[in-house]
Amino acid sequence: MDANRLILTGIGINAIFTALLIIFQLRFTTQEFNRVIIWTLGSLWGTDWRYVLAVFPGIVVISFIAYYKSRYIDVISLGDEISVGLGIELEKEKESF
Repeated sequence: MDANRLILTGIGINAIFTALLIIFQLRFTTQEFNRVIIWTLGSLWGTDWRYVLAVFPGIVVISFIAYYKSRYIDVISLGDEISVGLGIELEKEKESF
């Protein structure tokens, strides 16, 4: 995928989700709207351990994948030619992302 296309796709997806968030926010009461704004700005106010436990398995899985792939990503960041020279199957690794 071309880098410019990837960037434009990301911008488009961001615009769609932002529009959906605004639509939902317009339907909230004042109290619900304030809670959503505080939450989207990064506050953890009003949360408890249930939310942490709900997200924890995903964080563990993603952490293990990132740790496993980190050495390949480090080598690939050196460039395609050096990566192939160091024994990385470049096309296979790029497809796995």
